[in-house]
Amino acid sequence: MTTTAPVPPIEAATTALRVVNPQGAPRRRRRHTPQTIALTTLLWIYAAISIVPLLTMVGNSFRSHFEIASDPWPIPRNPTFDNYIRAWTEADFAGYAVNSVLITVLSVLISTAVSLPAAYALARWKFRGRGAFEGLFISGLLIPFMLAILPMFYMMDFFGLIDDKLSLILIYSANGIPFTIFILVAFFRNLPKELEEAAMIDGASHVTVFWRIMLPLVRPAIATVMIFRFVPIWNDFLMPLVML
Repeated sequence: MTTTAPVPPIEAATTALRVVNPQGAPRRRRRHTPQTIALTTLLWIYAAISIVPLLTMVGNSFRSHFEIASDPWPIPRNPTFDNYIRAWTEADFAGYAVNSVLITVLSVLISTAVSLPAAYALARWKFRGRGAFEGLFISGLLIPFMLAILPMFYMMDFFGLIDDKLSLILIYSANGIPFTIFILVAFFRNLPKELEEAAMIDGASHVTVFWRIMLPLVRPAIATVMIFRFVPIWNDFLMPLVML
């Protein structure tokens, strides 16, 4: 009885690559049509126009007030950090930055942690009323956030959370759950059921399947929803103005 020696992974991958794309095979080149050239040119022009205000802001931040008033070009001739020092010391920018980081990070983490098991249950489990629960979560996307400011203000006032960062954390976390569940359910449903079945046959529990198998597979979706929730919370001004 003879046995064949196992092929090393690197050699096997190299052999497969040669089969798919043998040496000497011609490679397709992208054709630059007039339409693609015109579209690319317009996109570059738009990108250049969009980045000019940002570069102007950054350049002027290193200039004095006299230099900004006398020279319109945002190129610092004598760069200085006085503006940053004044903003950090006189305007208490450090306290504002800490508040923004704390509220944003905790809100994103809480909404994601709550939405992950809920989205997994809605996408992978079959139970009575699943469609109603999913519709209830999705209906949260139909309610304008600004329309609920007054009810949320009275609710936070009832619990004594006005002028408290916890009020913003709770509001942002609850507001992000419908969108997060909507995205995660779509990702969970695209995963093959054979992974769960194989794990359950090996004796894995539902918690193990969710934590060890499903979560690593939906990491792109988790990163997506966290970014999409981080940006609007970080940029929001009206809700902190009302609650704090």
